[in-house]
Amino acid sequence: MTADIAENWTAPGLALQLLGGGLIVDAVRVLPAAWASRRWRQAEGRILAAEYMAAPTGGEGPPLPALGVGLRYDYTVGNRRLEGNRVSFAGYAPTSGGVVAVRRRYPPGAAVTVWYDRNAPENSVLEPGMGVGLWGELAIGLALFLAGSALRRAT
Repeated sequence: MTADIAENWTAPGLALQLLGGGLIVDAVRVLPAAWASRRWRQAEGRILAAEYMAAPTGGEGPPLPALGVGLRYDYTVGNRRLEGNRVSFAGYAPTSGGVVAVRRRYPPGAAVTVWYDRNAPENSVLEPGMGVGLWGELAIGLALFLAGSALRRAT
């Protein structure tokens, strides 16, 4: 029994399983809120800021391309003014094009519809639901996990 385990314990297979498992856990963690957000209440809001976030350079070399958009919006629930920063549960492509597209959709000062959880109004999103990005993360995680399992069995 111990010899079988030792023979199948390959570092690359294990690395793929751990990476895939991490992606699966991250996607599953977000799924309930993403699913529920389709039924959340709506409030009118306004974009406060949409700034490009660049990778830190450590003081050496040229600045790196933008990694994301630091988006902030406000909205009111009852008499309470709240701020949020989540665009969607699906995320967006971490490419220059994806970052620019998000910033163009949500320029500072723009009026937006904010979806919020009535039981916890501080939880909000601009684009409710699960979207392709979340399903993609789950699919890639599963594929990596299965590939790692196959690799470990093949040794």
